[in-house]
Amino acid sequence: MGEQIFKDTGNGNATLTLEGNHTIEHAGTLRGILHESLTKAQVVELDMANVGPVDITFLQLLVSAHKTAASLGRTLKIAGSLPPGVVQIMDEAGVELPFDVSA
Repeated sequence: MGEQIFKDTGNGNATLTLEGNHTIEHAGTLRGILHESLTKAQVVELDMANVGPVDITFLQLLVSAHKTAASLGRTLKIAGSLPPGVVQIMDEAGVELPFDVSA
């Protein structure tokens, strides 16, 4: 199971670090932490540098979290570059994430 670490960085900002495997078996946990993070901070930056294997469910959760952020008037963004495993699943599924990736 993957790990999720929420860190309040001040001024309404936070970083949510995702590490390890994030597949369908743990989707409920990830969904909950994404939603909780968006209720705690105006801007949530996802750090996925150490994300391991993912599946299409992971991408669906990110897209859903982005929509939730917009509906709450919050911002969800990705820090750094996407791990190769995430890029591979995006390519295989023909999915593009609806928000910018900052380097």
